[in-house]
Amino acid sequence: MRNATTPLSIRVLEPRGGLGLGVAYSAAFDSHLLNVPAGDMSVFHDVPAHFFKWLRGNGHPRAEPTSFVPRRSYGAYLQSVPADALFQARPELTFEHVRSLATRISKNQG
Repeated sequence: MRNATTPLSIRVLEPRGGLGLGVAYSAAFDSHLLNVPAGDMSVFHDVPAHFFKWLRGNGHPRAEPTSFVPRRSYGAYLQSVPADALFQARPELTFEHVRSLATRISKNQG
């Protein structure tokens, strides 16, 4: 979404209401911590400190790159990234969250 220069349509199949959480990042307790330090996590391979910078601006001002933060904080981060990208996206980009499971995949011959 960040680099789209032509019309783009994205459809994500996920039965849960929130994208990106899964079992691991929907943990209910702050005592459920990530097993990797914040400074080593990012959804962008070219911005390795992205999560750490996000933490500092989103409720964890004292976080350090070596901090092990709650899993649900990473879940909130995972949800914010596509939301921010959609907000900044060109009008030719469409995104749809389909609350369903994929049961098969086939190559479109059209």
